[in-house]
Amino acid sequence: MSEKSKLLTYVIIILIIVLISMLSKCTSVTIGDVKIPLLRDDIPFLKSMTVSKGKMMQARINFRLYMCDENKVKLVNMKIGFVDYYLDNWHANYYPGFLRDAATKFGYDADVFAAYAVKDSDNGKTTDEWCREHQMKRLASIQALAAEADALMVIAADDSRFHDYICPEVLTCGKPVFVDKTFAKDTATGREFFSIASRHGTPVFSASAQRYCQSVLDYLAEPGRVTRFMSTVGPHSLDNYAVHQLEPIVAVMGIGVKRIKCFSVGEGVTQLIMDYGDGRIASFTQSPQPWAEFNFMVSDGNTGRRLPSDDKDFYENLMKAILEFFKTGIAPVKPEETLEILRIIDIARTYRDMVDIWVDI
Repeated sequence: MSEKSKLLTYVIIILIIVLISMLSKCTSVTIGDVKIPLLRDDIPFLKSMTVSKGKMMQARINFRLYMCDENKVKLVNMKIGFVDYYLDNWHANYYPGFLRDAATKFGYDADVFAAYAVKDSDNGKTTDEWCREHQMKRLASIQALAAEADALMVIAADDSRFHDYICPEVLTCGKPVFVDKTFAKDTATGREFFSIASRHGTPVFSASAQRYCQSVLDYLAEPGRVTRFMSTVGPHSLDNYAVHQLEPIVAVMGIGVKRIKCFSVGEGVTQLIMDYGDGRIASFTQSPQPWAEFNFMVSDGNTGRRLPSDDKDFYENLMKAILEFFKTGIAPVKPEETLEILRIIDIARTYRDMVDIWVDI
């Protein structure tokens, strides 16, 4: 048997024994005169072993172990870290499961392994409680999380002002970062976030799950499609939910809105007409629940069709896009698209009560 074959045999035997031992209560494995310690109190971790036989063979094996509980171990090549102002909110509670399900379904060797929060939730679980429930390790700082993770997710989806406490540091990490909607509280802050990321070589993207409705993806994939008009309807407020309508509009119509006209009824209803200056127009209507379910419609000017919004697929599609981004470092959404969305929201906030005035963008 050649030296190379012997080396490969030793590597395979050791990996099998290590995994079997980790599933038991063993703390070390001995092969001949080589004793391999098995760390059990610092998982997930990056473990290195050296296997040697005289001076002829030496192999260094690096692998990552993520422990869900003391009787479950799996190898993980992509470690994802969560960062939030506080945990125990809807996106933070559900995204770990969504990511794990998507990783399994689409074959990504990835898992969410650790989290950091600026503070505990005022009305929910503490950070320690949340991490135990979601089988994740709590780390003491963004710096510590960035050092161990391969990619980071900034959550704080309900109030993007909290991103001010997180993004300036996270975006210096040089690793892929997904920032949950809405990317920033305003256009100026969004530009600054992208500038920080650019200066530090940090790939970054942000998106709403509504951009990843299967109906929207299928429509975008159609050859020869002509979209001269798009209309969207949705619920809640400009600050946290306008992005859910504007993401599909920008995905389908592209950037380049020239001017916007705003209308409002009371505090809860906002309508926008967006003129692209080339005969194309988009319409946005936001109204309080319960009637304002998400609804998207597209037209070539003569015929129209509805693009249904279905949460059975858009979260899965978004998670797949995030995992692919973490794998490749290539953002599927350009900064220019995100900044145009922020600019439209800024204009809507400022001019919604100034009826029937065209505002140049």
